[in-house]
Amino acid sequence: MEFFTEYAGFLLKLVTVAIILGLFIAGIASGKSKPKEGGISIRKINDQYEKMKDTLNAELLDKKALKKMKK
Repeated sequence: MEFFTEYAGFLLKLVTVAIILGLFIAGIASGKSKPKEGGISIRKINDQYEKMKDTLNAELLDKKALKKMKK
């Protein structure tokens, strides 16, 4: 009789873990299928920062240092 109660406890734990995993996988799958509102936009800002750096260097550095930096 003790064997059956331990086996029933094991099966209950196994079913619980299976249900949790199934819900987790279903949640991930449903999240990927929905179209996203808004979203993320990516834009390249390197050129903008390069221009800002050049402008600052032109204002802050003397002519010799600026010429040396451009080489």
